[in-house]
Amino acid sequence: MFRRLPASLPPDAAFKSDLKELGYFIDEKSQIMQIKKPDKGYVFKIYNDERYNVMHREALNNCIREQVLKRATAAGLSLLYLPQLSAIKPEEPHVPIFTTPSCELKNKKRIIVVLNDHRQDLGIWDYRCLAIDGIDSGSCVKLAKLVQQDGEAAPGLIISNAGQLTYSHKNRRAMTTQSWQAMPRSSLAFPGVQEDPLHNSVEGTRDKFEHCNFIFENLLKNSSFVREDAEIYLVGILNGGEVALNYLDAHWDFWRGRIKAVALTSALIRRQTLSWEMIQFLRDRARNWKISSAPKDACLVSPLHWTLSIPDTAMTQPPEELEPQLRKNEDVEVVGKDYANDHANDLLKATLSDNGDKELTEWAVPENMVIPDAQIVCPEFSSSVRDFTEIIFPTVLDSVIAFFEDVQKDVNGYKNPAFMVEQYEEEPLEIGVDVVKNGNEAMSEGVETMKLEGSGKKEKGKDVRDKKAVRFDDDMEVEKKKEGVQEGVNFAEAMVPEVKVDTAISCKAEAEEQTTNTDAPLDTLNLPYRYPAERAEAEMARVAGLDLDEEVLKAAGLM
Repeated sequence: MFRRLPASLPPDAAFKSDLKELGYFIDEKSQIMQIKKPDKGYVFKIYNDERYNVMHREALNNCIREQVLKRATAAGLSLLYLPQLSAIKPEEPHVPIFTTPSCELKNKKRIIVVLNDHRQDLGIWDYRCLAIDGIDSGSCVKLAKLVQQDGEAAPGLIISNAGQLTYSHKNRRAMTTQSWQAMPRSSLAFPGVQEDPLHNSVEGTRDKFEHCNFIFENLLKNSSFVREDAEIYLVGILNGGEVALNYLDAHWDFWRGRIKAVALTSALIRRQTLSWEMIQFLRDRARNWKISSAPKDACLVSPLHWTLSIPDTAMTQPPEELEPQLRKNEDVEVVGKDYANDHANDLLKATLSDNGDKELTEWAVPENMVIPDAQIVCPEFSSSVRDFTEIIFPTVLDSVIAFFEDVQKDVNGYKNPAFMVEQYEEEPLEIGVDVVKNGNEAMSEGVETMKLEGSGKKEKGKDVRDKKAVRFDDDMEVEKKKEGVQEGVNFAEAMVPEVKVDTAISCKAEAEEQTTNTDAPLDTLNLPYRYPAERAEAEMARVAGLDLDEEVLKAAGLM
């Protein structure tokens, strides 16, 4: 038999990690733009082959990572390698994180710890935000610059790296799963490099759970890096926040006096898995920003016990023990109405006396929520982001820093205030696309396609390319479709004048009043079109043990 030699197989796609050779540059706003089209940014789909697009993206991302490292170092951050806890790159497998230099970190009274998502590169919140809003805005560079504004009183920073946990011994670096899949192959036809869970991971930080545990146990507990009386402010991005809450809940006896505030972004908090002590802390000193079309920082929902109707026992007892006491309480006074004898869920209708004439919303929690104490753990706010959860943190970064500053002003007695909750109608997500016409072709702006060399064909003097572009209907095409539907309706009305077509969508017909004698035979109605008479019962023939229609067999030439 014949076989194809490996040398004859097509080579794997390869791109040099150089912005200029990739066709991009960094403008004055730190945005990554195309050299040929300075008004357009990065486009993923530029080739017909998916492998070429992936390798092109990885080469560009590698350039971005180098830029972030360079700028973060200039902003006062340094690399710390785990599990060696060394500032010098070790020969053994390692995972890097960003921290304030250890000589400064151990003297900081306040520490901000950022636990990132398992899909993020080190110090990069989102590549979309980074390419559009600038390298600083989409990475940890902006955070480092913000905290440096306080001068000597600036808090220390620890930025985890739960994404780059796959270690390549050949490249001597840790990487994300996405980068691992973009590693060079022997040929374009060969499968990707296999990953071994033990060989290609770092001991002590093999997954996001071990990584989070290492940050707390070996770094934050280590007096050589963090002073024992340091105030810790925690930021949890996506599932990084969920992992952090699970760890803190299991070790809350130790950390209850050191964790001062928690800021979460689109974290899923499972109230059933948390202890009541942990829930108490989250209600008082945690906030969660979610995807919503509401204005930025608008409170979406708020826990039950912040209203004046709830006695102080709500702060110390589980919710299942509150309702009997609330029903017995006859002395609760609320502005506007007395809810002492109402159900516990109805006690949310209250206003604060210290707000004067300005009333809070009627409901602190939407009515369609069941038992707020079992549903809501901490107040949730709108991020004004409507599409990608990765963009939430860079969008609300200023709000997170402001929240931490408020806690710092009253670090021992701070509690989340009663927030005004308003109902906002979620607007549908609209995709704005400018349709550009080129002859008979319409392509969406921002979706650019290119052909591989030699894949173009010419037909009748025109360059015909195998393009895969998003297809959108412009206003003219929509009008043509409507005209076509209307023509079909007119044709149906002309064929059957006694029937009125209601709508093309509902496909329902409404009979008009008969002007002729309905008792007359069908022939006297003089219709231009008649339905065929019902067919008589078909004659069946038995063939190979099956009963088949004789007319079908005749039509097939079998009879």
